Amino acid sequence: MDKRVKVLHLIKSLGRGGAEKLIPETAKVHNQEKYDFFCLYFYHQENNIVDELEGSGIQVELIPSGNLGLFFQVRKVREFIQKKGIDIVHAHLPWAGILSRLVGKEIDIPIVYTEHNTWDRYNSISYWGNRFTFKKQDVAIAVSNEVALSMQLNSIFDPYQRGGRLKVRVIRNGVNTDIFRRIVFGEQGFVNRAQVCGNSDLGLGNRGQEIVDMEDRTLKNYPVDKFSEGPGCGRPIENRDQGLEIRGKEIGDRDQGKGIEGHRDLEIGRLRDHPEKNSESPSPLVSKSGAVSKPTVSNYENSQGNPNPQSRISKTNLENFIAEPSTTHNLKEELSIPVGSKIIGKVAVFRSQKRLWIWVDLALKILELKPETHFLLVGDGEWRERIEEQIEKSGFGNNFHLVGVQKEVIPYLSIMDIYLSTSEFEGLPIAMLEAMSCEVPVVATRAGGIGEIIQHGNQGFLSEIDEYEELVDYCIKLLSDPELQSKMAKSARARVVEKFSMKRMVKEIEAVYESVIS
Repeated sequence: MDKRVKVLHLIKSLGRGGAEKLIPETAKVHNQEKYDFFCLYFYHQENNIVDELEGSGIQVELIPSGNLGLFFQVRKVREFIQKKGIDIVHAHLPWAGILSRLVGKEIDIPIVYTEHNTWDRYNSISYWGNRFTFKKQDVAIAVSNEVALSMQLNSIFDPYQRGGRLKVRVIRNGVNTDIFRRIVFGEQGFVNRAQVCGNSDLGLGNRGQEIVDMEDRTLKNYPVDKFSEGPGCGRPIENRDQGLEIRGKEIGDRDQGKGIEGHRDLEIGRLRDHPEKNSESPSPLVSKSGAVSKPTVSNYENSQGNPNPQSRISKTNLENFIAEPSTTHNLKEELSIPVGSKIIGKVAVFRSQKRLWIWVDLALKILELKPETHFLLVGDGEWRERIEEQIEKSGFGNNFHLVGVQKEVIPYLSIMDIYLSTSEFEGLPIAMLEAMSCEVPVVATRAGGIGEIIQHGNQGFLSEIDEYEELVDYCIKLLSDPELQSKMAKSARARVVEKFSMKRMVKEIEAVYESVIS
């Protein structure tokens, strides 16, 4: 009989936001022998992470519903809990939080809620629904001190009040620092340090050195003659017909595509399904006139037989890429970015809170002083067309690269020299932590928990939210001083490893789980 603790993650949708991505990422690090995870979601988006949850061992089910319709899903959620024998409900974001508390009125079950944003940023319905029901749960997890303060200021009753049921815990978001390592470029190829140096953060030991088949996309026969030194790195790699060998540890096709905990397959290289469409003829995202175009298959087809020195790889073409020695080893070349050019980038859902129109404005000001700089945006969303139009009108389209949503962001983070954020508000941004773990210093507004991550002058530079124009000077300073940039890059990773690791985060979450079922 399975005696594992069954945890149900409850969330409105499974898009590619930070809160959503944390569910599969934490599941990979949780003690799988002790916990069994399920997930219910209610709004299905075409661009989702359902496969990532399932790949992390989470059983996922959809109960179709809109926002207000969630209030009528109490019975279905209750029946799911009873059928599966769920021990703990862990809800994320206000709508799912409200629903979990309504379910908790009908059945006796511990409820944990993670708050990812400050309350003043929610619409009136979710705000008041959250506020009136907030005390009807066992533990509320705040991802930053600012979010915790928001809970206290906006609750009708003080959530810190003694004698009440609700306990508030601050558990800062984390990233898997052994997976999110900067890809190091060598003479014949590149390799992610995590795939060479092991997975100490996961506690996997030598298993962290394994590189396995995942959906038949493997890194076997992938030569790297030399790479930068790092903790635990510098080991020789030999090519073998059946895979790679690291100091006698043979790494071949294993687990029949199941992979291992914490492993992220690297998908950069030649198109496996269409070898004739290789990196020598990538599809353009920017026309010769500087106009930004959407990355579609037709863009790729239009570029065949008409090589364009300003061509760009589209997100469509990158989806089936695998690492092979015969392709160019440098993603800059794939994006037609000169090797010596510096790159300022960001990974984000294109929402209004990110203020990407300001991001582009600052980029244009930086180009006035550093015209060789390139700008990389990874992601998509409702603001995409407006941002593309803004870039097109600027006449500097050749310096901007919008690659769309990417399941594997490590290669893109690894070519960034600065991570620039102009957000108006944040919880504690996962994408920024991932960038820092990949040794990218941050220049950002002091929004939400960002000020709790970045120590001004150490891992990057900060401005007040309304004084974002200061970020231009900070970027110019880093672009002009490679030694300072390198120092801050190392400090950024060290900061995440010490304070924001996934291992630390999961340990604290498991302590919460233990507290509510004991």
